[in-house]
Amino acid sequence: MIRFCLLIMAYIQLLMRFNNIIKINVTRIDMENIHSIQS
Repeated sequence: MIRFCLLIMAYIQLLMRFNNIIKINVTRIDMENIHSIQS
Protein backbone atom coordinates (compact mmCIF):
# COMPACT_ATOMS: atom_id res chain seq x y z
CA MET A 1 0.00 0.00 0.00
CA ILE A 2 2.79 2.43 0.91
CA ARG A 3 4.63 1.48 -2.27
CA PHE A 4 1.48 2.23 -4.28
CA CYS A 5 1.24 5.71 -2.72
CA LEU A 6 4.90 6.40 -3.53
CA LEU A 7 4.26 5.31 -7.12
CA ILE A 8 1.37 7.78 -7.42
CA MET A 9 3.50 10.57 -5.92
CA ALA A 10 6.32 9.90 -8.40
CA TYR A 11 3.81 9.81 -11.28
CA ILE A 12 2.32 13.17 -10.23
CA GLN A 13 5.81 14.72 -10.01
CA LEU A 14 6.58 13.43 -13.51
CA LEU A 15 3.33 14.93 -14.84
CA MET A 16 4.09 18.28 -13.19
CA ARG A 17 7.58 18.35 -14.72
CA PHE A 18 6.19 17.38 -18.14
CA ASN A 19 3.51 20.10 -17.79
CA ASN A 20 6.17 22.74 -17.05
CA ILE A 21 8.17 21.73 -20.13
CA ILE A 22 5.04 22.06 -22.31
CA LYS A 23 4.22 25.48 -20.79
CA ILE A 24 7.76 26.74 -21.46
CA ASN A 25 7.59 25.53 -25.09
CA VAL A 26 4.16 27.12 -25.61
CA THR A 27 5.25 30.50 -24.21
CA ARG A 28 8.36 30.39 -26.40
CA ILE A 29 6.21 29.74 -29.49
CA ASP A 30 3.87 32.60 -28.48
CA MET A 31 6.83 34.97 -28.15
CA GLU A 32 8.09 33.99 -31.62
CA ASN A 33 4.60 34.54 -33.08
CA ILE A 34 4.36 38.00 -31.47
CA HIS A 35 7.77 38.97 -32.91
CA SER A 36 6.85 37.77 -36.40
CA ILE A 37 3.53 39.68 -36.27
CA GLN A 38 5.30 42.92 -35.21
CA SER A 39 7.93 42.78 -37.97
